[in-house]
Amino acid sequence: MRIVLPVEEGCLSHSFEDTLCFDVFSVRNHKIIEEVIEENHLMDPEMLEQWFVVNGITDVIAFKIRDEVIKVLNKNKINVFVGVEPKEPKRLVRELISGTLVTNGKIIRS
Repeated sequence: MRIVLPVEEGCLSHSFEDTLCFDVFSVRNHKIIEEVIEENHLMDPEMLEQWFVVNGITDVIAFKIRDEVIKVLNKNKINVFVGVEPKEPKRLVRELISGTLVTNGKIIRS
């Protein structure tokens, strides 16, 4: 499992598309085994899609993300959890792993 979160100042960013960095977590057997910060130099949706696929991303946790980006990610079998309250990324990944991550799909339309 490889999970990506847009981050800003050590917390989940309010905007997926405008973030400067992604926090990438590798998870195995319900445990975080690696955490890497990646710069977001892939503003083009096609390049972003390729980067996610090539890097084996399986899940995205975000506060706000455009509907068309969600469709592209879902097309590639990447799960998108949207409307997540901004918190420290590692905490959110632990919540996803434990099944306690809270989302709010209404954020997409706001």
